[in-house]
Amino acid sequence: MSTNFILIAAIVLGAIALISAVILYFVSKAFKVIEDPRIDEVAQRLPGANCGGCGFAGCRNLAEEIVKRESLEGLGCPAGGNSVSEEIANYLGLKADQSEPKIAVLRCNGSCENAPAKSSYDSALTCEFAATIFAGTSSNSIFLSINNGDSWTEVYNASLTCNVNALAINGSHIVAGTVGPAGTGICLSSDNGSNWTPINTGMTNFNVSALAISGTNIFSGGNYGVYMSSNNGSSWAPTNLSSIQVNALAVSGTNIFAGTNGGGVYLSSDNGNTWTEIDNGFTTYDVQALTINGNNIYAGTLGGGVLLSSDTGNTWSTVNTGLTNLDVSSLIFSGDTLYAGMSCGGICFLPLGTTEIVEINNNNNNIEVYPNPAKYFLTIENTSKSKIEILNTEGQIIKTINTEEKQIRIYLENFSRGVYIIKAKTDRGVAVRKFIKE
Repeated sequence: MSTNFILIAAIVLGAIALISAVILYFVSKAFKVIEDPRIDEVAQRLPGANCGGCGFAGCRNLAEEIVKRESLEGLGCPAGGNSVSEEIANYLGLKADQSEPKIAVLRCNGSCENAPAKSSYDSALTCEFAATIFAGTSSNSIFLSINNGDSWTEVYNASLTCNVNALAINGSHIVAGTVGPAGTGICLSSDNGSNWTPINTGMTNFNVSALAISGTNIFSGGNYGVYMSSNNGSSWAPTNLSSIQVNALAVSGTNIFAGTNGGGVYLSSDNGNTWTEIDNGFTTYDVQALTINGNNIYAGTLGGGVLLSSDTGNTWSTVNTGLTNLDVSSLIFSGDTLYAGMSCGGICFLPLGTTEIVEINNNNNNIEVYPNPAKYFLTIENTSKSKIEILNTEGQIIKTINTEEKQIRIYLENFSRGVYIIKAKTDRGVAVRKFIKE
């Protein structure tokens, strides 16, 4: 390669560089952004916290806005306070924007008179209380579990010398209703069952079969009809439902329902002053249990099974499909499932949204479900040929499997997160399990 060629290339590159530098110089002069030097001075006087309390992204953004407006009105610095505003105002020759510091204060004076309740909380007072269960027995005892039934402790007092037929909880008060020759009547405990005190002032009959609570009103039912206390049990007065055996009580808002022996169901909407018989659709009138879920009222009867009303008791219809024993002595809801206890023993359940009651017969038809909770798949072990149904909490059948295998695996990729019910039917009965899909 000749020396002349190298020299020419160097001259050309140098010329291009020189021309480019000249062009960049004039472009920078033409498009030069002139920034007000006062912005840096104002920014230096701000605390530099960049907290955003002033409404801008940072202290420099606030400084730019102050210089641009040439006013401090509405542009205070919460972190620096009035002293910073005065310093900036003195530098810029502006009027300082003085602001009152914002302090959180209690305006209601901390009393129910100044801050009346807008809603009522009616549930567990503590997490421990939510896991607490009380059970009354026919052996003159009350048992307490503080771990959802895993273990039990007997809590009773010498005053409890009768069968405990009813329990109700009102805040920290546990109320027990008893039946028996000793006539203990109604007892109250305010220390989680350690001590019990009779509260029978005004009662003329001490055989209590049912209790229900609505606010400070407590209703008791027995072979005397219904009594009411409006002061948490301090004193009692009879209602106008009398001379009839009351086996069950349930409260929904201002409505009190009473299930009776031979008289069906009665309703009062005025704290027991007047009662109306509401049993259209009943075939037997021995009502042993009542429970309420939303707008639905369920009644358990001797000989008539379970009846349902969705119109405050005006009409009733039976929900007995699958129920082999129509003598129902107790009803209770757990989540979206209604459980029914039979007079001769045994438990059945009815998931909401379905009309078929399922008998729980776990002793004769054991199944194992694991892992539980499950994320990807679920294994079901059974000892015999079975029809397995998986239902959601609304009672809808999600999946049905007929199998003779002792172990099956169900993949859960199409299952939404939530609680599901497994119902395994064999010639030996029905087993029921619940599992959680994560």
